[in-house]
Amino acid sequence: MTSTAVLLAHFPERKDHIEKIVTDLQSGSLKPDEIILFVDNEDLELEFLNLKDVTIIRSDTQFPVSARMHAASFASSSHVFLMDCDQTVEKGTLEHLAKISKEKPYSVLGFEGSRLRDVENPYTDGITINKGKELILADMVIRSWFCAKPILGMAIYMHEVDRLALGDKYNDDIMICMSNRLISQHSNWIVPHLDGKGLVELGDGGVGQSLQSPHYTTRNENCRFLINKYQNQYDLFNKVDVS
Repeated sequence: MTSTAVLLAHFPERKDHIEKIVTDLQSGSLKPDEIILFVDNEDLELEFLNLKDVTIIRSDTQFPVSARMHAASFASSSHVFLMDCDQTVEKGTLEHLAKISKEKPYSVLGFEGSRLRDVENPYTDGITINKGKELILADMVIRSWFCAKPILGMAIYMHEVDRLALGDKYNDDIMICMSNRLISQHSNWIVPHLDGKGLVELGDGGVGQSLQSPHYTTRNENCRFLINKYQNQYDLFNKVDVS
């Protein structure tokens, strides 16, 4: 198994977070074989970074967060690790995720998420799964994602096929998780958040997509659309647990 970590560098308020995340990733018990950093803010200066084993993709145009999974498609590894930059890894985080991924090779893994409900607002009225000590089946994994790279291919496919209905904002994790659940018919899991093997909060710096007013409305609309479109598959996953 090889892995690539993929980060978005967009907010100047989180510039120092990027340096810490890269340093922590490169100091882990299992280091990523590559780090891809997508920078879409020309005012964000990152000269302070140790650029060893870091591939930087720069753009003068600002993109929605869905750019993250497209950037990850350039990875040459078998697996990818995507993460929001308001948190960082601990020494054993990547090794912990890689071990569980060997047991669940077709799953999207992360440390928090939810089960959706077949109601008007499936996301916000779903069942929240916070960081904990158990392995729990989930529809949505949020804030960090570890998976085999081919899973991203189906996420990009779903994004392109339903782009007019789903748009581009607030939804890369929805594409990754729901394409794996509804099209590929595989499971997603919230993994145990253990000492030295989890994530450490860095703070959002007062910025972030979740602070924007359309965020949760859009996520509800997108999840509702996908449940409607793939109703049979959604019903199946609410009757049986899969590995």
